[in-house]
Amino acid sequence: MLLLTFTVAGDRYAIRATLIEQVLPPLPLRHIPGADPAIAGILDHQGTAVPVVDLTMLYDGNPSPRKLSTRILIVGFIKSEKRHRLGLLVTEATDTLSVDPSQLQPPNVASGSAMGLGSVLIHDGEWLQLVQPEQLFPESLNAALFPEPAGTPEPSQLSEPAQPSTPEQLAKPDLPSKPELPSKPELLSKPGLPSETAP
Repeated sequence: MLLLTFTVAGDRYAIRATLIEQVLPPLPLRHIPGADPAIAGILDHQGTAVPVVDLTMLYDGNPSPRKLSTRILIVGFIKSEKRHRLGLLVTEATDTLSVDPSQLQPPNVASGSAMGLGSVLIHDGEWLQLVQPEQLFPESLNAALFPEPAGTPEPSQLSEPAQPSTPEQLAKPDLPSKPELPSKPELLSKPGLPSETAP
């Protein structure tokens, strides 16, 4: 298993390399007024707006320091049967590590904030903890990053024109009646012509 390691608030973390689409330098971000403080902004990534989350702000409450090793990790994952893409702002994201999955062990400590922190391992005398981006965020941040699409109205909510229910309502509307024609034969004859005068 190949991992990319990085630092958040002085602690070392790792993420599966298969989740990473691209590693970028700290590019300019579009600030979103009123957004959760952990959302650093929006990144224009290949013509798509990608939210970027500052993991140091999320875990420690302080903005991530800008260093030469600061990176934005573009990660893709499946959540609620939909594919999502996010940027993770981290520092010291310069090393990869190949490990045997048998080296991973459960932390045996539940994360109080349920921020997707998974298995741990020891490498070269230091602890590393895996980050699972699909389970990374508290509910308040989940609602901002993964808003539910507006639901379609139920069939009962769709108004339909009222249907006639009685025989009288089902009858065809009255059509204007044809003009009455004269019935007497003499009225049907041609208009009279002036009679010839007797010689």
